[in-house]
Amino acid sequence: MSEPYKPHTLKHGEELCQELSSNNLIDKVGILDDEGNIIASKGFNITPPEFQDIKYILLNDKPDYKLGTVTIDHVTYNELTKYSDGLYYAKAGETGCVIAKNIKSLIIATLHCKHTSTLFDACEKIKSTSQFIKFDGY
Repeated sequence: MSEPYKPHTLKHGEELCQELSSNNLIDKVGILDDEGNIIASKGFNITPPEFQDIKYILLNDKPDYKLGTVTIDHVTYNELTKYSDGLYYAKAGETGCVIAKNIKSLIIATLHCKHTSTLFDACEKIKSTSQFIKFDGY
Protein backbone atom coordinates (compact mmCIF):
# COMPACT_ATOMS: atom_id res chain seq x y z
CA MET A 1 0.00 0.00 0.00
CA SER A 2 1.38 3.40 -0.95
CA GLU A 3 1.95 6.22 1.52
CA PRO A 4 -0.84 8.82 1.73
CA TYR A 5 -0.33 12.09 -0.11
CA LYS A 6 1.31 14.76 2.04
CA PRO A 7 1.26 18.25 0.48
CA HIS A 8 4.34 19.42 2.39
CA THR A 9 6.57 16.81 0.73
CA LEU A 10 7.05 18.56 -2.62
CA LYS A 11 10.80 18.53 -3.07
CA HIS A 12 12.33 21.95 -3.62
CA GLY A 13 8.95 23.75 -3.70
CA GLU A 14 10.21 26.91 -2.02
CA GLU A 15 13.25 26.97 -4.30
CA LEU A 16 11.02 26.66 -7.38
CA CYS A 17 8.89 29.59 -6.20
CA GLN A 18 12.01 31.66 -5.50
CA GLU A 19 13.41 30.86 -8.94
CA LEU A 20 10.14 31.74 -10.69
CA SER A 21 9.96 35.12 -8.96
CA SER A 22 13.67 35.95 -9.26
CA ASN A 23 13.69 37.18 -12.86
CA ASN A 24 11.45 40.26 -12.37
CA LEU A 25 8.80 38.64 -14.56
CA ILE A 26 6.65 37.05 -11.84
CA ASP A 27 5.76 39.02 -8.70
CA LYS A 28 4.07 36.36 -6.57
CA VAL A 29 3.74 32.62 -7.02
CA GLY A 30 2.18 29.77 -5.10
CA ILE A 31 2.09 26.00 -5.47
CA LEU A 32 -1.13 24.64 -3.98
CA ASP A 33 -2.51 21.16 -3.47
CA ASP A 34 -5.90 20.27 -4.93
CA GLU A 35 -7.63 21.34 -1.70
CA GLY A 36 -6.18 24.87 -1.75
CA ASN A 37 -3.45 24.37 0.84
CA ILE A 38 -0.29 26.29 -0.03
CA ILE A 39 2.60 23.85 -0.44
CA ALA A 40 5.16 26.54 -1.29
CA SER A 41 4.98 30.23 -2.05
CA LYS A 42 6.79 33.48 -2.67
CA GLY A 43 4.54 36.28 -1.42
CA PHE A 44 1.39 34.50 -2.58
CA ASN A 45 -2.03 34.72 -0.92
CA ILE A 46 -5.43 33.35 -1.89
CA THR A 47 -8.71 33.17 -0.01
CA PRO A 48 -10.75 29.94 0.18
CA PRO A 49 -13.59 31.38 -1.99
CA GLU A 50 -11.05 32.52 -4.60
CA PHE A 51 -9.54 29.02 -4.68
CA GLN A 52 -12.98 27.40 -5.01
CA ASP A 53 -13.78 29.59 -8.03
CA ILE A 54 -10.50 28.64 -9.69
CA LYS A 55 -11.03 24.96 -8.89
CA TYR A 56 -14.52 25.09 -10.46
CA ILE A 57 -13.15 26.61 -13.68
CA LEU A 58 -10.31 24.07 -13.90
CA LEU A 59 -12.52 21.07 -13.15
CA ASN A 60 -14.83 22.05 -16.00
CA ASP A 61 -11.85 22.74 -18.31
CA LYS A 62 -14.05 24.57 -20.79
CA PRO A 63 -12.48 24.83 -24.24
CA ASP A 64 -13.97 28.26 -25.03
CA TYR A 65 -11.60 31.23 -25.15
CA LYS A 66 -13.30 33.61 -22.75
CA LEU A 67 -14.11 31.83 -19.50
CA GLY A 68 -14.81 34.98 -17.51
CA THR A 69 -13.10 36.48 -14.50
CA VAL A 70 -11.02 35.06 -11.70
CA THR A 71 -9.96 36.73 -8.44
CA ILE A 72 -6.58 36.12 -6.80
CA ASP A 73 -5.46 37.97 -3.68
CA HIS A 74 -8.43 40.35 -4.03
CA VAL A 75 -7.50 41.35 -7.62
CA THR A 76 -10.03 40.46 -10.31
CA TYR A 77 -8.52 39.37 -13.63
CA ASN A 78 -10.64 39.46 -16.79
CA GLU A 79 -11.13 37.12 -19.72
CA LEU A 80 -9.53 34.01 -18.31
CA THR A 81 -8.21 32.30 -21.42
CA LYS A 82 -6.88 28.81 -22.06
CA TYR A 83 -3.23 29.01 -23.18
CA SER A 84 -2.69 25.26 -23.55
CA ASP A 85 -3.84 22.07 -21.81
CA GLY A 86 -4.11 22.84 -18.12
CA LEU A 87 -2.68 26.37 -18.48
CA TYR A 88 -4.69 29.59 -18.30
CA TYR A 89 -3.96 33.32 -18.18
CA ALA A 90 -5.89 36.53 -17.57
CA LYS A 91 -5.22 40.28 -17.31
CA ALA A 92 -6.31 43.17 -15.12
CA GLY A 93 -4.93 46.42 -16.51
CA GLU A 94 -1.15 46.14 -16.39
CA THR A 95 -1.19 43.01 -14.22
CA GLY A 96 -1.82 39.41 -15.11
CA CYS A 97 -2.09 35.93 -13.68
CA VAL A 98 -1.14 32.46 -14.87
CA ILE A 99 -2.71 29.25 -13.56
CA ALA A 100 -1.37 25.76 -14.30
CA LYS A 101 -3.01 22.57 -13.11
CA ASN A 102 -1.29 19.25 -12.55
CA ILE A 103 -2.26 15.88 -11.13
CA LYS A 104 -2.36 16.99 -7.47
CA SER A 105 -1.35 20.63 -7.59
CA LEU A 106 -1.82 24.08 -9.04
CA ILE A 107 0.76 26.74 -9.75
CA ILE A 108 -0.69 30.24 -9.60
CA ALA A 109 1.40 33.31 -10.40
CA THR A 110 0.72 37.02 -10.60
CA LEU A 111 2.83 39.52 -12.52
CA HIS A 112 3.09 43.01 -13.97
CA CYS A 113 2.66 42.90 -17.72
CA LYS A 114 2.36 46.01 -19.86
CA HIS A 115 2.54 43.83 -22.96
CA THR A 116 0.84 40.54 -23.75
CA SER A 117 4.22 39.05 -24.71
CA THR A 118 5.28 39.34 -21.05
CA LEU A 119 2.22 37.32 -20.08
CA PHE A 120 3.08 34.66 -22.68
CA ASP A 121 6.68 34.50 -21.40
CA ALA A 122 5.30 33.88 -17.90
CA CYS A 123 3.00 31.17 -19.30
CA GLU A 124 5.98 29.35 -20.79
CA LYS A 125 7.97 29.61 -17.55
CA ILE A 126 5.05 28.33 -15.47
CA LYS A 127 4.38 25.59 -18.02
CA SER A 128 7.95 24.27 -17.79
CA THR A 129 7.87 24.37 -13.97
CA SER A 130 4.51 22.60 -14.02
CA GLN A 131 5.92 19.84 -16.20
CA PHE A 132 8.93 19.55 -13.88
CA ILE A 133 6.85 19.01 -10.73
CA LYS A 134 4.52 16.65 -12.58
CA PHE A 135 7.40 14.14 -12.61
CA ASP A 136 7.29 14.19 -8.78
CA GLY A 137 3.63 13.18 -8.96
CA TYR A 138 2.27 16.67 -8.33
